[in-house]
Amino acid sequence: MLRDTVSVVSGEWMTSYQVETAMIRIWGMTRKKTRELLEELVQIGDCLMEKDDKTYDMKYHLNPKRVPFWLGPQGVKAIPAGIVQAVRITMLASSLEV
Repeated sequence: MLRDTVSVVSGEWMTSYQVETAMIRIWGMTRKKTRELLEELVQIGDCLMEKDDKTYDMKYHLNPKRVPFWLGPQGVKAIPAGIVQAVRITMLASSLEV
């Protein structure tokens, strides 16, 4: 689950809501559990976190220095297609929400 959480945030910065939604779709994981995993990943330096100045949402991204550790020598190419699709759907859906 950790690798998949890291995979979700490896492509681009995502809000906590987007990450939580993607993890519900991939694993059926609760929002609370996803937040806990993200907090742990930030604490150990594997994920970066920043606050969006306009929306005040927390945003997450995989620390580029940690890509080889989590995803191996192939990097983001090693992410399973199902995860990529779930993230794309989540990103598209959230961009359409007003």
